[in-house]
Amino acid sequence: TRNQKQAFTINAADLNYIRTPRIQEEFVQILGDLQQQGNNLIWSFLPSFISSFSAQTVINFNKYGDFNSRGASLLRIFAESGGTTLNFFDVKSNSEPNIEYANFQWLKGQIDFRRYYPVNEKQTFAYRLNFGLARPYGVSEGILPYEKYFFAGGGTSIRAWQARRLGPGSFNPFEGRRTEYTFTTEQPAEMILESMLEYRRKLIGYFDMALFIDVGNSWMIGLDPSRPGADFRYDRFYKELAVGSGIGLRMDFDFLVIRLDLATKAIDPSNPEGERWVLDNISFRRPFGVRGQTVFNFGIGYPF
Repeated sequence: TRNQKQAFTINAADLNYIRTPRIQEEFVQILGDLQQQGNNLIWSFLPSFISSFSAQTVINFNKYGDFNSRGASLLRIFAESGGTTLNFFDVKSNSEPNIEYANFQWLKGQIDFRRYYPVNEKQTFAYRLNFGLARPYGVSEGILPYEKYFFAGGGTSIRAWQARRLGPGSFNPFEGRRTEYTFTTEQPAEMILESMLEYRRKLIGYFDMALFIDVGNSWMIGLDPSRPGADFRYDRFYKELAVGSGIGLRMDFDFLVIRLDLATKAIDPSNPEGERWVLDNISFRRPFGVRGQTVFNFGIGYPF
């Protein structure tokens, strides 16, 4: 159903057959190493038949017809239940030996709030709050379908990190303070918390600019033996929030927006406590910090 301010979407049955026919040997080795450490992510790449039920509501808080109203807000709430039908069948758990097909059961939810506040005809403040949680259960044995994980970092997330490479938590894939950033593998997580703030200003013609700050991270709900510090803890999660800032150039052609964002890491939660402020890596001789500290993002459309 739909009206001027609220829209509901229900997907009664989403059926997918997932098969990854080709996996690079290097990645297979990584998955094997993770499994030996107690992380069974390799199950996510087995052939699988995935079914789910989902519902979504989008609430628009704009006052239609009130041209004196300033600002616009949007709230999206999403919920999903996967593999529920497996409760009616006798299926193998993923932990059983020599399985050829993976089975998954999970619950997933996400809340995404966006607010736009125009200062005048040329200037606008915009911010976004995004929270998501996904949890496997039953035959999944702690593993989600790969596409159901959350990933932090990238052009529509925390822009100072490469896409899907931030986190989880304070996990450091380099086992020590880094002198450069050379992320090679994605970092799936079961929980995400993000906040973005932008100041947008029209320049001339089709050109706009933006100044932004992104704050957030991703976490696992339980312990991950292969990634120390990846689990969510109430007594430390606020110390594990990554912070990035930057400047952007946008070309707005009405029908198409081309976006170029340059972002640098300010607080890196994967460093030891007391060493997470990394903005001091930037100097006159190193205007972009250590290698990989500053990230260039190209995108189509606004980040939010």
